Amino acid sequence: MEQRQDRRATARVLGLHPNSVDYRLARITELTGLDLGAPRDAALVLAALLLGSGQANWPG
Repeated sequence: MEQRQDRRATARVLGLHPNSVDYRLARITELTGLDLGAPRDAALVLAALLLGSGQANWPG
């Protein structure tokens, strides 16, 4: 998401071939039923990743 959904930029950052990124995104969709191209689903996945990693900053 930090790469603004640019699969080639994402592949460069991860050290992967762009086709590997496509495969992994398709696999995520297959396993979760979420479409990462849809803003709502992308936001849900981002929130889950942030909460799971402890990087979410809560007010207060």
